[in-house]
Parts: sequence; C-alpha cells; structure tokens
Amino acid sequence: MEQSTGHQHLSIRSEDGRNVAAWFTPTARHDGPRRIMVLVPGFGRRMHHDSAFARYLYSNGFDVLRYDSLDHPGMSDGNIYDFTMSAGLASLRAALGWAARQFPGAPIGVLATSLGAPIALRAAVDFAPLRYLITVSGVVHLQKTLAYVCGTDYAAVPIEQVPPSVKIEGREVDAHRFYLDSHAARWLDQPLMEATLHGLDIPVVSFIGEQDQWVEAADLAAVMRADAAGPRSVTTLSGTGHDIGRHAAMARVLLNRVVQQCLSLSGLEGQALCEPSFASLMESALDERRLQRRQREPAAVS
Repeated sequence: MEQSTGHQHLSIRSEDGRNVAAWFTPTARHDGPRRIMVLVPGFGRRMHHDSAFARYLYSNGFDVLRYDSLDHPGMSDGNIYDFTMSAGLASLRAALGWAARQFPGAPIGVLATSLGAPIALRAAVDFAPLRYLITVSGVVHLQKTLAYVCGTDYAAVPIEQVPPSVKIEGREVDAHRFYLDSHAARWLDQPLMEATLHGLDIPVVSFIGEQDQWVEAADLAAVMRADAAGPRSVTTLSGTGHDIGRHAAMARVLLNRVVQQCLSLSGLEGQALCEPSFASLMESALDERRLQRRQREPAAVS
C-alpha cells in the first residue's frame, strides 16, 4: 500500500492577513511529475472530514493540500457564526496561492464538496495553474439550496424580514452578514453562475446523489452544458442523497471514481488504481481527528 510522507502543518496568510490552517500531505509515490490536489471543504467540515479522499489521492501519486476555512470550525481564524461565502473564497485563494508559489508550473486540480463548489468555481476563473475541477454534491443554485436548508427563501425578501441568525446543518450563522455578502458579491446571481461555469475552459466533473435534495438534477444539467468552453461530465450515484459518504458501498464507488477521474485528467489513464483498505481509512480518520485536537497553534508559513 502506498503511503504519504506525513502531514506538513501550515499557516497560510489570506489576503487580509488572517491565518488559514492547512495540511499538506506529499505522496510517497514518486513516479513522475508532481501533481497537486486541493480539497475544498463543505459547510461545517474540517480537514479530517476529507481524510478518505486524501488517503486515496496520496496513495495514487497526488500531493494533497487541505485547509480549514476562515470563519468556520477548525484551526483557521474566525468563528462559524461569521461565515460568508466570500470568507470561503478567501480561504481557497490563500490555499491555491500557496500551492502555486511552492510548486511553480505544477498542475493543480481542485476537488470541492457541497457549498465548496460555487467557491471553487469562483476561484477557478482567475487561477491559471488549475487544470480541472471535480465537485461532489456540488451546489449549483445557492439560493434554492439555502431555501431548502433553512426552510425559507430569505434571499428573496428585504433584510428587515431576515432573522438575526439561522441554522445551517445545525450551526448558527449570522443571517444578516451572510445575506449582505451573498447579495453584494453576487453569490446568488444564477445567470452569473451559469455563465461562469459555461465559460470555464477546463474539464469540470460532477458527482451527484440520485436523491440529493440540496441540488436539483435540472439545475445541474443547466450549468453543465455540452457546449461549454471545456469538457463537462456528470455522474449520478444511485440510492444516495447529498451526503454520499453515509452510504458505505457507494462512498467506496465514489472514492474510486473520483481518483480515476483525477488520474485520467492528469494524463495517467493507464495507471492502476491503488485502493486503500477499509482498516487503513479508519486508522487515518482517527489519527487525523487526534492530530487536529493536538494542533492548536499552526507554525507560520506564508
């Protein structure tokens, strides 16, 4: 079984000087040019939640960069009560910038889940080293998704009718702050979302659960058009909802297919897939949870 050479614990500075805590995990499989994967967390997720993706990727020759978003759970600056989509974008841009500075010329791929997908799309527009974008349960119509999750379409009403806070996935968020950012930065502008994705000239691959209530298949089809500037692919996984990882058998299918796509998009179609054992995945997940509990003060790396 291929292993990594261990996590490097990083503190990356965002454009406004805040700390983005990150793990960089180099692969131990050195059989060609360096290939970087940046993992974009879903809402409320920390680095260890992407343990399985990371293990599969570094077992198959990819260096993996993960981070905790600003204004989120985890080791980065801020509290989730203050979270906005723009804070998520600042976090990803800091991570991408670090990867590009550390490994100039190396191809970089991005894997984004759930609410991380629109953030990754926005970042992809002006990040030249990006070679492809893969989304898992990626949100493509933010206003619809938030209306479903919150039970009310607060984006469609004046701010005076918006409560001070709302709960998303059980976590309380400053609704006014999120509302103002979403409108000012055009996160709710669906025509802009569709035009941005349509004009992106790199491959975009999406995986969605057949029973995903956060993402409507029709909305995904509308943004993943065949006449886009770059290749587009949608894979629907049967019997699963938004959190595909809840279905163990389908989670394994997803992990294998995501890595196969990464290999293919990196020009490595013929490389045999190295699949970690279930025991090694569980060991990694437990080790990383312990590691995050221990690491409270990241070492400064600009």
